[in-house]
Amino acid sequence: MTGWQTYRIADLGRVVTGKTPPSSSPELFDGTIPFITPSNMSFDCRHISTDRFVSTDWDRRKRTLLPEGSVCVVCIGATIGKICMSSTPSQTNQQVNSVIVDQARFDTGFVYYALRTKADELMARAGGAATPIINKTAFSDVEIDAPPLPNQRRISSILGAYDDLIEVNRRRITVLEAMAQGLFQELMHDSQTNPHGDLPLSELVVKTLGGDWGLDEPDADHTVEVRVVRGTDFSRLQSGDFGSCPTRFITRSSADKRLLKPYDVLLENSINAKTRAAGSTIVATHGLIEALGGSVIAASFCRVFQFARPEDAAVFHMWCRNLHASGEIVRYQVVAANGIANFQTTLFVRDGILPFETANYRKQIGFLLGLTSHTYAQQIANLAAARDLLLPRLISGQLSMDEVERTLKEAA
Repeated sequence: MTGWQTYRIADLGRVVTGKTPPSSSPELFDGTIPFITPSNMSFDCRHISTDRFVSTDWDRRKRTLLPEGSVCVVCIGATIGKICMSSTPSQTNQQVNSVIVDQARFDTGFVYYALRTKADELMARAGGAATPIINKTAFSDVEIDAPPLPNQRRISSILGAYDDLIEVNRRRITVLEAMAQGLFQELMHDSQTNPHGDLPLSELVVKTLGGDWGLDEPDADHTVEVRVVRGTDFSRLQSGDFGSCPTRFITRSSADKRLLKPYDVLLENSINAKTRAAGSTIVATHGLIEALGGSVIAASFCRVFQFARPEDAAVFHMWCRNLHASGEIVRYQVVAANGIANFQTTLFVRDGILPFETANYRKQIGFLLGLTSHTYAQQIANLAAARDLLLPRLISGQLSMDEVERTLKEAA
């Protein structure tokens, strides 16, 4: 670790705590500057997108405006340590502390990766309060080790190469999803222009069954180790995050009944109605099941739909997505007094009508099936695993950069 020195976060640049515009001035949210909040961020996604934007009038003196390349870290709440880099000038809310990096002395990418390794320390410093918090002063005192700037850039370049490939694959997934949705819309349009008859959902679905939750530790009866897929995991799985699904233990009889088979479709049948409607789906492809270790079940608040043919699973999945996007899916949910939306599976299967006969579109649906593959998601998971193996060793100087760069060149 020749040449490495210890620095406080305060030494890395200017630390900024974000701020939220007052609700009494909604016009301040009518702008073009991305407004970053913890819900937009994750523990392993370098660049993110936001769903809210603020006006330049909110911060006319630019006291909290973050330039491109700023490193943003969640410092309040259960997700302390979430981190991202701003890809354009941005603002954050008050739960986020950001470092505007002094680029004459430090590499922005190196600072990002160094702070990624500090999530556990930040949470420990936050204490055991009901709402954990690490204030700006305590955050600024956290220490990292860093080599001279040229070596910072080399480390950042190595780790960044993995994240670049991950982002390419995420864009590919987005393109495939758009292609699948476009193709399904074409099928819908053609079926309306040249009607060949409807298909009752009851004729498409072979069987439905509930999920399980099991126990977090094995006992005499619960001996089968499985990964459990919840509705909250669907979007993460689609983007290659296979680490979020918990490991649980279930009985042998439950495993015999519930272990997912390729092209089962999982439907989220219970959700807080304030967050989204029930009825989100995901296809359990070969790749998805393999990436989760082979023994996978749906959570008890999901429903599994089984079909005679993989093509039927793809059509069902896309049809449910179409209903969800249009808002029609709410016809099949009931919201309880406690605000929980419960999906009415029996009603859905009994009354649901697919607007075309799948037999008339075998070729197109076969292509649609290919678009539901989790190939790119698997590649993301593999790249993330390799990056995370290198990250702590590179960022602490334990691993030779020459060796890593040589390995990367050989792999290329």
